[in-house]
Amino acid sequence: MSNELGQWIEKERKKRGWSQRKLAQEAGISQAPISRIINKVAHENEQICGEKVAQALARAFGANPVYVFRLARILKPPSTGRDFSTWLAGELEARKMSPKQLGKKAGLEAEVVADLTSGVPPTFEVAEKLAAALELDRLYVQQLAGLLPPGEEALSNLEIDLLHDYRALNKGGRQIVHDVVKSVRKNFG
Repeated sequence: MSNELGQWIEKERKKRGWSQRKLAQEAGISQAPISRIINKVAHENEQICGEKVAQALARAFGANPVYVFRLARILKPPSTGRDFSTWLAGELEARKMSPKQLGKKAGLEAEVVADLTSGVPPTFEVAEKLAAALELDRLYVQQLAGLLPPGEEALSNLEIDLLHDYRALNKGGRQIVHDVVKSVRKNFG
């Protein structure tokens, strides 16, 4: 019975030195829903707050709205079943790259990469930079990050699995993957 949204709000609020009242002002909402969210005991799959409040909180903190909607349980986790931070850690390990090196290559602050590896999903802009730095399909990275609108699947799970193993293939194997992905998109997309 965790309330990840309440915990996240408290962490972000304290990081900025804001009171609940200040957060309410920044979000353009009353303090009451903020207090309710922070103190709420949530049951599994129970929605924590409504869309308007979640959107206001995302805006106030400058956070990815999809992330806040997921914390509020308005949106379900990405359908791929992969946790973005776990995936990113795997990519870094496979490439023998440190988060600092990735940040430099992607043109991102070290703090942003640290947040990504600790569970904070990227914004579209950060996902694009990560995709470019890791030489991966941008839609693939966006989907893993859960940035696509609900119901919109850019890639099938088969495509994701193929692209996930792509970096381990030689040039001939990569061409086969490209051909299979094209075929899947043409026939099933």
